[in-house]
Amino acid sequence: MSYIISKIVDFFNDFANASSRAQQLDLEVLQDAATISAQLGELVAFASAQVYSSILLTIAVDLYGHFNNSDAMAFMQSFSFPVLDRSHGQSDWVNSVDTLYLAFPALMYMDPKLGGLLLEPLFRLQASPKYTNPYAASDIGAS
Repeated sequence: MSYIISKIVDFFNDFANASSRAQQLDLEVLQDAATISAQLGELVAFASAQVYSSILLTIAVDLYGHFNNSDAMAFMQSFSFPVLDRSHGQSDWVNSVDTLYLAFPALMYMDPKLGGLLLEPLFRLQASPKYTNPYAASDIGAS
């Protein structure tokens, strides 16, 4: 537990630098979007915030309580757009392929590695003997 607390303390001690990096990233996103359309920047900034606020990163812990950094996964709760998302307006699905599809442009722009971390739970589900459907999983279930 002290490892986690030390990381939280490190985060707070680095807040000024983290804030500066976040502001620089926001500026870059706005500038890149402005090359396409002046009005696009705010929409892209809003969509990026929605994508990243719906992601939870996990790292597995071994039997001795040590983190296994090579066993990381990401989980995304659906953000519902009833017209675009086939989750039928429900926002409790995790790693919904429909939602991942909508999020991938932002993920590929910001950090493509997150795409793999989000797909990993779907692949593990499909590789499980408990998954007996003859087709690909559309999500990993409700939250």
